[in-house]
Amino acid sequence: MWCLSFILAAAPLSFDEALQRADTTPAIEAARVAARQQRDAVSFVAPLSDNPVVTANAGVRTYPKGEVGAPVGPEVHLQLGQNFNLGGLTNARRAVAQQEAAQAAAQWAVQRRTLRLEVARAWLDMWVADASAQVAEEESRQAEELASRVERALKNAAATRVEAASIRAFAAEARVQALDWEGKRVDASARLA
Repeated sequence: MWCLSFILAAAPLSFDEALQRADTTPAIEAARVAARQQRDAVSFVAPLSDNPVVTANAGVRTYPKGEVGAPVGPEVHLQLGQNFNLGGLTNARRAVAQQEAAQAAAQWAVQRRTLRLEVARAWLDMWVADASAQVAEEESRQAEELASRVERALKNAAATRVEAASIRAFAAEARVQALDWEGKRVDASARLA
């Protein structure tokens, strides 16, 4: 995960690229595929409410002993039956399948929008952290330069030790602020990753 954040820090994404990558995450792809499969399942609802029934009755047929040449042997009776539901069960099953498909599509849309919103927030946080880190780094550089000038002035007796200590403290605070924003930038890029 940290490697991804350093990659993102090295090669910043545009806002649109971040949103496009959000649409290709495994969770969103799985939800999209599930919604499509649920939509396709509506067409597979059988027009008959029950399956056909095949009944096989096996037995042996024998004739009275007095008949000459009477066959004796196995006998099988097959019976095929189909129930028809006249109460609209097929239409109800199709309506339920359509509602499940609509539910899956809505769930996909909600997951997609939620993730896109999270990515947008993370990208904006990273943008703010990056811009603030750059400003803080510049401020730290200027404070260090000012501190070195005051140190030279102190050697020439053009500044007091209090002024030099004060400017060193300011430079240290500026450096801490720059490091803090650098950490926030890394955290934001890790969150975006």
